[in-house]
Amino acid sequence: MDSKQPDYNTLKRNAEADRQIYDAILTRMKETSITSKLESNNIRLVDPVQVPKTPYKPRKGRNIVVGIFVGLGVAVGLSFLLHSFDDKIKSYGDVESLGLPLLTGVPHFELTDGSQNGRVLQLEPHSISAEAFRNLRASISLRPDVNAANPLLVTSTAPGEGKSVVSANLAIAFATNKQRTLLIDCDLHHPAQHKIFPANSGKGLALYLTDHLKLQDVVQSTDIPNLDVLPAGDLPPNVSELLASDRMRELIRQACREYDRVIIDSPPVTAVSDPLALLPYVQGVIYVIGFSKIGREVVARSMQKLRECGAPLAGVVMNNIDPQLHGYYYYPYKYSYYHKKGKRNGAA
Repeated sequence: MDSKQPDYNTLKRNAEADRQIYDAILTRMKETSITSKLESNNIRLVDPVQVPKTPYKPRKGRNIVVGIFVGLGVAVGLSFLLHSFDDKIKSYGDVESLGLPLLTGVPHFELTDGSQNGRVLQLEPHSISAEAFRNLRASISLRPDVNAANPLLVTSTAPGEGKSVVSANLAIAFATNKQRTLLIDCDLHHPAQHKIFPANSGKGLALYLTDHLKLQDVVQSTDIPNLDVLPAGDLPPNVSELLASDRMRELIRQACREYDRVIIDSPPVTAVSDPLALLPYVQGVIYVIGFSKIGREVVARSMQKLRECGAPLAGVVMNNIDPQLHGYYYYPYKYSYYHKKGKRNGAA
């Protein structure tokens, strides 16, 4: 027993220590169980919870309204920005700012290359385009200084603005008013009158200036009473020299003696110098401006060039206005009037 006593004492101490640990753990578990069953809550119900009918975000209505106003602001800003950069002539006010009176505005009508439908005053006499050319004739006739001008030169800033069609219909307008009229195609670079009025391409202005012919030998009659046409003819190499020659001066003088009206279709001002060579022979210049085609600065420089050369500028014709895009702003009454009249005539 004495030899076993130390081992016994060691085991006894371990057993007492384990019991103490067990008792401590058991006590702690009981305290925890009791504490978990106690109710300790300081929360008080103020309002019952309600499920929202609409989402808090995104707020679609507000976003739509803000988007509309922001879009309108951006659109207005862009329009002003584009308008500041786009200086093309698109209104009657732009024409009047150039310092010349507006003689008439011609609406857009379809043209087929190489056909005769440029004679809108003859083919569609009741259209608004035909009435625009009658207004041009009236504007010229009611101004004593322009009415006395003979011959009249028709030019433009650049190609494609319709100065040849304006020249042709102005000549038709004078001819239908029982005035003997001669239309001279002096655009020896890109002539167009031989397409509007079918003519012999071999006989024309170029042949008269280079050969010893009489005016009656090259002038060609048309199917319109009181209207004759002098086409350009074969294109010569030395155009500017021919137009500035004494032969050209004599042709103009003889034409003014034999005809009541002489209309000269000349090349554009910025393309060649031919219009400047013709200025000493004419008494009035009609300037054709294509609608929304040429910038104001370019037109102003071209007109200033003509003024410096002593050109007798009579006025401006705004050509090729599109009634569908800008219709009632330019033709609030006449467009509907002639449209109805055309339907009645068609029904009759």
